[in-house]
Amino acid sequence: MRPVPTAVGSPQRASTRRARTPKRGRAPSLSFERAWWDRGAACVVGIDEVGRGSWAGPLTVGVAVLPTDRRVNGVRDSKMLTEARREALFDRVAEWCRGWAVGHAWPHECDELGMSAAQRLAAARALDSLGLPVDAVLMDGKWDFVGHDNTTMIVKGDAKCL
Repeated sequence: MRPVPTAVGSPQRASTRRARTPKRGRAPSLSFERAWWDRGAACVVGIDEVGRGSWAGPLTVGVAVLPTDRRVNGVRDSKMLTEARREALFDRVAEWCRGWAVGHAWPHECDELGMSAAQRLAAARALDSLGLPVDAVLMDGKWDFVGHDNTTMIVKGDAKCL
C-alpha cells in the first residue's frame, strides 16, 4: 500500500476498510468548479476532511485544485471505491491536479484545541502547503472550517463534485 503524502509530519497509510457498495446514479461533475471559473476564479480549491470522528488518529484535511481543461475518468467519492481502485487512480489524479496537499492535526493537538479548532488548523496547514493563491473554496459538508470569503458548502459534495 502506498503511503499518502503529507504536508506536515510523517506519511499515513490509506484506510484498509472495505469500500461501500457503489451506488448507481450521476457521476460527480465539474459543475461547481465551472460556476466559479465562469466568474473569473482561476484557483478553485476542493477541500474535505477525514478523521473527525476518530478516537486515536490524526484529523486530516485534503485540498486539490483541478485543471480547467481536462478530466480523469473513473474518479468517484473515494468511499465508493475499493482500496485497489483508489491505489490505481492515485498517480493519475495526482498528476492531473494543478496542485494538492494534505494537512494534519495530530491527536495531542485535537485534545488541546478541540476538534473544531483542530480541523481549522489541519485545513490551514493543507492550504499553506498547496502554495497557490486561492480564489474560491468548495467544501464538503455544512460547516465552513476555512473561513474563505468565496466558499461554497456542498452537502454530500464528495459524491456530487470532483
